[in-house]
Amino acid sequence: MSNHSSSTPAQSRPHFIWFSLIPVIPAVAWILTQSGTSTTNLLACAALLAIGLGACALAARTQQNDVRRAVAQALDHHQAHNAQTSAMSSHAQLNEVFLGAMPIWAKQVESSRQQTETAIVELSSRFMGISERLQETVQASQHAAGELDGQNADGALKVLSQSDSELSQVIDSLKATQASRDQTLSQVRSLT
Repeated sequence: MSNHSSSTPAQSRPHFIWFSLIPVIPAVAWILTQSGTSTTNLLACAALLAIGLGACALAARTQQNDVRRAVAQALDHHQAHNAQTSAMSSHAQLNEVFLGAMPIWAKQVESSRQQTETAIVELSSRFMGISERLQETVQASQHAAGELDGQNADGALKVLSQSDSELSQVIDSLKATQASRDQTLSQVRSLT
């Protein structure tokens, strides 16, 4: 932007506009030729020239301000146009990316759906196999427990309750043996 401002006339010093002096010069010439070069006439001519030069400076300053405003408006318009063009270009590029990505995303979603479906079917099959094997194992253990008991029905429960009662008897026997041992040890100690 500095290149634009340094080359525009709005940034340089104002040009002096001579158009305001056009009526002043003939008036000064008429005063000097008709009335002579007296001090009052010279002062009147100097006053006319000062007024004319002031009008020229004012016109130059006004023109410079107008040019600056016009340049600023043109730059603003140019920047707005560039921003709009850039936004439209970015929007178009984004649309291209979306349009290019949509088929890829659709394929990925379909692939994920198929993989999920396959995994669910495989997992269901594995659980069914595990369930069948577990059921066969339970039946085999119930059958084996029933044969140990001499009966086929409710063999596992009977074996468990029978094992529990037998275990209780063994524990009672061990407690009795320990008590007998403790008694024997105390008798041996008393003898020694």
